Amino acid sequence: MPTERTTRPVPPKLVEIWERLDVEPLPEFTQSIPGLGLLNKKRRLAALCYELSGRAWGGQFLLSGTQAGVLAGVDQGTISNWLREFETLRLIVCVRKGDPRKRIASVYVWVHHTTTATRVLKYRKPLELTAP
Repeated sequence: MPTERTTRPVPPKLVEIWERLDVEPLPEFTQSIPGLGLLNKKRRLAALCYELSGRAWGGQFLLSGTQAGVLAGVDQGTISNWLREFETLRLIVCVRKGDPRKRIASVYVWVHHTTTATRVLKYRKPLELTAP
């Protein structure tokens, strides 16, 4: 599925998940995501993040804004804005910023209240710093 925006094809598994999210009802948490116009695509992106996070321990997942834009039919800037909004809503946290020029995808962690990563962070004791 190469396009003019990317020479790398979107991974078939990513396409499969995206298409499934178009048919199945979206998770309940997506109903709290505000927006206008492209709201359904934004909610599908949130559901995609959730699905990807469930495939690895701790909820970490890679997501290319360019490839997500191809799937959603919007530009990469719109995807970036939506992902920042998801961070503001405390659904995800970006742990490593990608670089489209170097074709490096960003790494995110799903931190909504139902993940293992969130439970670990919630019960982890704060680091105690002592002065020497």
